[in-house]
Amino acid sequence: MILLLVPALVQPTIAIFLRKEIRSLSTDEFYEWSTALHKFRDDKIPDFTFPNIQTITAFHAAATLNETYDQAHQGANFIPLHALLIRAFEMGLQYWYPNASSIYWDWSNDPSAIFTPELMGEYDESAGVILNGPLANYPVGYVAEVANEDFLGWVPENQTVLRHESLPLNKEIVGRVANQTMYYDPPATAEMVEACGNTTSFRDFWCCVFYVEDARDSCNSTNDSSESRIHGLVHGWYSGYATVGDSLVRFDGADLATSPNDPIFFLHHTNIERFWQAWAVKTGRFMATIADPCGGYDEETPAGHGIREPFYPKIDMVDAATNEILPDGADGIPDTPYVVCGALYANPPYEYDTYPF
Repeated sequence: MILLLVPALVQPTIAIFLRKEIRSLSTDEFYEWSTALHKFRDDKIPDFTFPNIQTITAFHAAATLNETYDQAHQGANFIPLHALLIRAFEMGLQYWYPNASSIYWDWSNDPSAIFTPELMGEYDESAGVILNGPLANYPVGYVAEVANEDFLGWVPENQTVLRHESLPLNKEIVGRVANQTMYYDPPATAEMVEACGNTTSFRDFWCCVFYVEDARDSCNSTNDSSESRIHGLVHGWYSGYATVGDSLVRFDGADLATSPNDPIFFLHHTNIERFWQAWAVKTGRFMATIADPCGGYDEETPAGHGIREPFYPKIDMVDAATNEILPDGADGIPDTPYVVCGALYANPPYEYDTYPF
């Protein structure tokens, strides 16, 4: 069992959380998840690195658009950084509903089946409007400025969040044009996912998840079309309008920087993290060392993605001595992939109801 401190509690509690596929949730479980989602969006959690969902989006945008390199994608950071953000999202939900967890969407199995009134909502494809479910009338804001290291400073009190600097200030609601077969191939099959599970180092694993097969030799391509049906093209397949109204911004949920604006981002990336945990159990933990707890991380790591290189913007949630994920200010040392691997890879505070391989 693992000591875990969630923001709602003064003292640690002993728990291992179970992350479930969205279609396996009971009505009460989905109600708790969706209600916590709205609370985490609308209110602020005191003394937490990410006081609301908008700050997670702001950090993700900052890590993606910083002037030196994209630390959130196109490199080995892609897996541990997103896993940390998923855990932060889960902790935010648990502040409001302690039994909530970060659910996942297994898009290799009938991916359109979650777009129902009972789950993530039906939509009018011609207008991009989500008609029902917890994301109907789900507000999204964004601002143009992307220039300050303090990502919390980029989120004004009216809870707007970042978009790319070329887009205007606006605030509307999430919309969707899912199943965009004109533009994107469908999500990967279970067989494609399992092939990534057969990789023999962390470098080969993250590269398999992020890139199509013919781009994996170098693992540093900047061509968006080379992204795989396991990650990037899934974002494009399910995402539609960021806003509905007079000014439509298409594909916000597929925008490299601001994809967390669409809450399905968290379902998708929890699924990616499920692949990571499955790979860790199958192969990675047997390769892990004190110097490289991921197991093969440092093989051909792109610039900005070193295992001991702090994330930028700098955040501090992992206590390097105890491997606990804490709400804020764990030990005063900026987090790196190294400490995330120790906290979420060697001894994760959660498990999944099923695994892909």
